[in-house]
Amino acid sequence: MAQFRFPELPLSSWQPTRDALQSFALLLSAVRAAYTPRQIHWWHGTLLPSAKGLTTSLIIADEAAPASTFEMLMDLSAHRLEISTNLGEQAFIPFSGQSSSSFCEATLQALDKMSILPEIDRSHFSNTTVPEYDADAVARYNAALGQVALVLKEFRGGLREKTSPINLFPHHFDLAVSWWSGRLIPGQDPNNPEYADELMTYGFSTGDEGIPDPYFYASAYPPPDGFTNAELPSEATWHTEGWTGGLLKYEALAQSEDGKALLLGFLQAVQKAASDRMK
Repeated sequence: MAQFRFPELPLSSWQPTRDALQSFALLLSAVRAAYTPRQIHWWHGTLLPSAKGLTTSLIIADEAAPASTFEMLMDLSAHRLEISTNLGEQAFIPFSGQSSSSFCEATLQALDKMSILPEIDRSHFSNTTVPEYDADAVARYNAALGQVALVLKEFRGGLREKTSPINLFPHHFDLAVSWWSGRLIPGQDPNNPEYADELMTYGFSTGDEGIPDPYFYASAYPPPDGFTNAELPSEATWHTEGWTGGLLKYEALAQSEDGKALLLGFLQAVQKAASDRMK
């Protein structure tokens, strides 16, 4: 079977569309967080990769109501939001390049018809700018997203210690998984799970102000002594400006005959570099 070839995905070619997807994801995150008990590292507000795109997974809206569970799915293959309840109710909202404000209004109206009334801050979705929506770029992103999720899943499966779900964090629009060494950080309050635990995070970003094209990162908290002296695959580098960790540009995968092996090797190399020095 031929290896999957990661599609070209320069941010400059689809940033307005990426920003639109991010605004949609932020709304789904707000709805999920409104009904989900708080979880460590804001997992109650993340999205999860699915075969079609990104999902809130199962949400319990009201334990006393008959239509108590629902799911919201950003279907990136059909280019629409799909809302489903346990009673078989469904609603579909096409991604047509609508503003964040319009998308929020349409989504809340659809939920209201299902007697689902989340309490969210609508001021976060007041932008009326109508962005471009490039369906072809979304299809490329969805293909890459699915493959990256599979690689992260395989990588995670090789780790014996505690790991997180594979989460999409809407505020940075990055797909990530975390690993815990099991040790507490000296000087930190052991009762504060946000800062007390030694951990590593591995993720995929579509690009940001610091690095304007898609990239993979692998960082350690706190960075152990000598972390950045370790050898990485030739396509990767150590990054030390703003954050410290391994950096692999997505472009290297798009140019590779075996992007999966390249990405998996990068993740494993940084994992070993940090974990060897955390002991």
